[in-house]
Amino acid sequence: MRTSLAWEREWKQRLEGSGMNAKNPRRRKATGRSKRRRAAGARATGLTIAGKSHRQAVVGEAERSHSVTRHVLVQERWQGPVPSPATLAGYEDVLSGLADRIIRMAEQEGAHSRLVEVRTLNWSIVSRLVGQAFGAGLAVACLLLSYRLAVFGEAWVAAILGGTTLTTVVLAFLQWRRGPSKA
Repeated sequence: MRTSLAWEREWKQRLEGSGMNAKNPRRRKATGRSKRRRAAGARATGLTIAGKSHRQAVVGEAERSHSVTRHVLVQERWQGPVPSPATLAGYEDVLSGLADRIIRMAEQEGAHSRLVEVRTLNWSIVSRLVGQAFGAGLAVACLLLSYRLAVFGEAWVAAILGGTTLTTVVLAFLQWRRGPSKA
């Protein structure tokens, strides 16, 4: 039977040989070789896959008497409008044609979203044009009324009505060139 001191020495030697940190066995030493090894391992396990599927492998070591036990946890994550291919295959196994129905439903949802977006954009353009037309009509009506008041001898009223109308129109054009306010 080994003493605890001999066991600690052997454990430290195993950790140093494997590139592990003696104080925290789950954490590797920061060496150039271990960084390259981790990067190669990440590429091999699919951590850096571009696109929708991500697969991670987490490896930890725990001490049990004189042996080292390795625990592996695999985690898959899928992101997108339809389930992962494996899940779709499972649905197809449960009910024939179910995967096709799910994909058709996702396609219809995408088409509906694009249609709503186009309609919203078109109505915002129409709304802006109608608002500009009403504003221009109101400005012209106020200026004509101001002219009539000036002709009939109501100079002060005509000046106030015409001045406020012109000021409002000029400010509207200046604000339009600057862009919409963020308030």
